Amino acid sequence: MKRFTVVIALLIAVPFLCCAYSKVESTGKKALILMSLEEEQQLGTESYNEILKESKLSTNATYNKRLDEIAKRLIEAVGKDAPEGTQWEYHVIEDEQVNAFAVPGGKIAVYSGLMAIASDDELAYVVGHELGHVTARHGAQRMSQQAVISAVGSVAQGAMKSETSATLFSVAYGLGSEYGVILPYSRQNEYEADNLGSLYAARAGYNPDGGLSMLQKLKTLSGSSSMPEWLSTHPLDDNRIAKLKELYQRNTDEYKKAVSTKKK
Repeated sequence: MKRFTVVIALLIAVPFLCCAYSKVESTGKKALILMSLEEEQQLGTESYNEILKESKLSTNATYNKRLDEIAKRLIEAVGKDAPEGTQWEYHVIEDEQVNAFAVPGGKIAVYSGLMAIASDDELAYVVGHELGHVTARHGAQRMSQQAVISAVGSVAQGAMKSETSATLFSVAYGLGSEYGVILPYSRQNEYEADNLGSLYAARAGYNPDGGLSMLQKLKTLSGSSSMPEWLSTHPLDDNRIAKLKELYQRNTDEYKKAVSTKKK
């Protein structure tokens, strides 16, 4: 009976989820999105503002100028891929970590640690990658997935009268959702952002070699890791490099077009 109740809960969710898929313009694919674009962007803006309040913004004029110039060219290359209502904003945060992030609504931050080691071509690849997360609406997809997992888990757990059974289900469901759904999907997001970001960078006139050299730098900085990819939120550097090499000819063609147009 308990098992039957859990199955019913899952079956009820399936038709709802089938109607909750929306087409993402930048990828041409359908994705599970349970919130409006306005809600997604509002949440992203609120989160970004909170992060900025707790962070120290860089006063390095060179860093800020570099990011401004690169971001403007990339945003122009994004064009109609930007979700309606996107308000682009970007800052350099004073922090030694070699990282960057994006939240829904077009809010980007790059840490000074990354600015210090990246060339313009490499930085364009990283910022393009972050723009890719925004145009593909990865933030909304991740929040929607988590909402479904939490809801189904709560319904199924509540149907179990035995405290021991409920605890066991929580452990099993947690493992199943985390390693079976959430992490693999996150890796898919990263590959998708690499695909879009490297294209944006090439269209903006930045050499595709920058993406490959940046990933090599990140690989060197991260050192050797014994963690298998299926336990990680990000693809292994070697796998990202391999995927980027598959896109190299496309990106090179776009880069050449951009350079040729600029010379005219």
